[in-house]
Amino acid sequence: MFSKRFLIAALCAYLAISAQAFGRDRSDDRFELSAGVYLVSFDTNTRIGGLGPGGGTTISLENDLGMDSDETELFALGRWYFAKRHSLGISYLDFDRTGEIVLRRDLQIEDTLFTIGLNVDSFLDYNVLAFDYRYAVFATDKLDAGVVLGLSLIDFNVGVASTTVINDNELIKLEEAEGEEYPVPSFGLDLKYEIVPDVYLRGGFGYLDYSASNWEASLLILGAELQYFPWRNVGFSVGYNRVEIEYDEEKNDPFNVDFTYDGLLGRVITRF
Repeated sequence: MFSKRFLIAALCAYLAISAQAFGRDRSDDRFELSAGVYLVSFDTNTRIGGLGPGGGTTISLENDLGMDSDETELFALGRWYFAKRHSLGISYLDFDRTGEIVLRRDLQIEDTLFTIGLNVDSFLDYNVLAFDYRYAVFATDKLDAGVVLGLSLIDFNVGVASTTVINDNELIKLEEAEGEEYPVPSFGLDLKYEIVPDVYLRGGFGYLDYSASNWEASLLILGAELQYFPWRNVGFSVGYNRVEIEYDEEKNDPFNVDFTYDGLLGRVITRF
């Protein structure tokens, strides 16, 4: 749905609080841009074809398909403060994961049975393009607290493939893949507190929940961050965030995802 060429800046890979910008920091700066590193850990379960023939199988992408549970991702994000208490943000999160393993148990995926002992390759492409509007309900020199309304466009694709060689030249290939795209409205709260001059503590959460005729999705976001601005327009931060995603589709082409990731992050921030 979204390509890296279309979103070259890879705006906001850590979604929790990066998509929720805070106050103006007593300046007349209109824009905030930042980039950094995210040390992320994954815990992902999915079921494809849960109601079809065979019933499907709940699969751990890390344990069953050999995807790494820990990765390092780069990210960037931006925000526009167009009025004293108002701002608009855009964020983009993209994980491209692959795995390779010899199966230790049978996996039923839609109509295809991947049996124990097969060599399988797998992939997970996950991205979220999020837009949000923030209003500072309470704003002083020390404390800024606001509400955030947003819309997240989620694209989730997962696939498994196996190729078997018989008599050195005969190939039998098994493959199954599933992709889903869905919009999720969001509501969040956040705050920023100046501990001492030029040192800030940020924290916030967001909750997304949406139901349609044949599917439902939810997303919980938690985050905290410590910022330090040794210069007026340049600062640094370290923080932690956690994201929990659930998606269930029980009609037509059943598909279920339970996706959690969290980790430490650090970034460089510029304001102008």
